[in-house]
Amino acid sequence: MDVSKLINEINKTNEIDLIYIINKFEKKLKKCFKLYKNKEGFEDYKMNNIDYIILYFIWKANNEKNYINRYLIIMYSYYKLEDFHYPLSMFKETFNTIEIIKNTDIIYIINNFLN
Repeated sequence: MDVSKLINEINKTNEIDLIYIINKFEKKLKKCFKLYKNKEGFEDYKMNNIDYIILYFIWKANNEKNYINRYLIIMYSYYKLEDFHYPLSMFKETFNTIEIIKNTDIIYIINNFLN
């Protein structure tokens, strides 16, 4: 699967720059790493191809224009950086993710790719 096509579809449909949004998100995460003495497991903080594919299918299933950061928060909290607790103030959308989890199949989609 060509990840660049998936990214381009999200960009075009939502009129955004997904790579820019993800880079900005990752920079915020990296700042949070300074709060931890043990940095084990943080090496997976960069998005890889399977992460982009998962993000695409989450986006496609829900197609909410302004929810990319919320989807990223769920992905990172659920499987990318387990046991990582970041300051909620850095990610303003954090509290809105509970509704997404309750009202969508986001966890089901993630689990289908991870199993």
